[in-house]
Amino acid sequence: MRLKGENTYHNLSFKQKFGKYLFNTSASYSYNQSDLNFSTETNRVESERTELLNDGNYINFKAVIDRKINKISALRGGFELNYANEKLNFGEVNKNYRDLISSAFVETDLGFSNHFSAKIGVRGENSSYLNKTNIAPRFALAYRLAKDWTTSFAYGLFFQNPESKYINSSAQLDFQQSQHFIFQVQRSMEGRSLRFEAFYKKYDELIKTQNIVPNADQNQQVQTAFNNNGNGFAKGLELFWRDKKTFENIDYWVSYSFLDSKRDFLNYPVSLKPNFAAEHTISLIAKRFIPEWKTGVNLSYTYAKGRPYYDIVTQNDENIIRNEGRLKDYNALNLSFNYLPNIGKKDAKAFTIFVLSISNVLGTKNVYGYNFSQNGSRSSTVVPPVNTFVFVGMFISFGVDKTQDAINNNL
Repeated sequence: MRLKGENTYHNLSFKQKFGKYLFNTSASYSYNQSDLNFSTETNRVESERTELLNDGNYINFKAVIDRKINKISALRGGFELNYANEKLNFGEVNKNYRDLISSAFVETDLGFSNHFSAKIGVRGENSSYLNKTNIAPRFALAYRLAKDWTTSFAYGLFFQNPESKYINSSAQLDFQQSQHFIFQVQRSMEGRSLRFEAFYKKYDELIKTQNIVPNADQNQQVQTAFNNNGNGFAKGLELFWRDKKTFENIDYWVSYSFLDSKRDFLNYPVSLKPNFAAEHTISLIAKRFIPEWKTGVNLSYTYAKGRPYYDIVTQNDENIIRNEGRLKDYNALNLSFNYLPNIGKKDAKAFTIFVLSISNVLGTKNVYGYNFSQNGSRSSTVVPPVNTFVFVGMFISFGVDKTQDAINNNL
């Protein structure tokens, strides 16, 4: 098997103030191509042919106008365009997907007092491929309970196009939608913060798919959508604590999340726990900066309870679970060192950071899933290419100091 690919990304942004108005525009273009070749052997002669070819062009343009109404209130509006042009060839399956999603939105920040504020908005979208339009209202309320304590409640209706890889020309599909209810309590002090969040999300109009085999002599399968009869929910809790005051030059934070979720979507025959959702997740991160060495040391640990896995196949136009189980718990300890030679220099025009990053220091053998043969008699684990990965690199940013971004990306 051989994989070839090409990725290109360009971004442009502009900001200008006209009196009481602030005008922001941004545009981006990306190109992605992947060419996956499978090798087969016939009479001890190896031949190679392209099995999966994916070619995509993506354009985004966004314009936003802001106007302050008073010191604590503002009005904001704009529009956004997202264009996608994708070509997919997989055996006998050939897709040419083009879609222009046109969006307009308006929202307002309302400050009623120093203790109570609200954000109210609405967004409308139109998909040229689906030939559908949606309207999504959203709002958030925030109230300051005391000097350091705030609470908030948010509601929003969100829409999403079916993923292009599942779309076929014969199915009449609609937007997928979800409703979000989020309650949050937060305490912010000097150098410390504590946040508790409870959420409930309801999913409707999720796409349902079936597995098809493009070539009878190949073990490869592809899913194709046929309706929007899926649904589901997700509910859970999140707890976050951050402290960069107790210990000198040390910033650490701890987060825990609990997730209970079930979905009847894609090729699931019934409502199941999604194979990407871990019930319990814990993260511990610590950063220590040594000024005299101009060096930062980052240590992070992540634990996630094992996720479910399913081997689902289509038989007689029905999806059935052939094999199922639970993966082993995920554990990873990561370590990185960051050297900042330009720190402390005034009027620096370039910002450089040298990075040594070691992922999964202990070499824990994590398993991400299983691949099953077409008849289900064999399976192979999905694992990272290596258990422990070492990265050595240098990042340079000109004009804007993005040192912290580089450090955070290597935690």
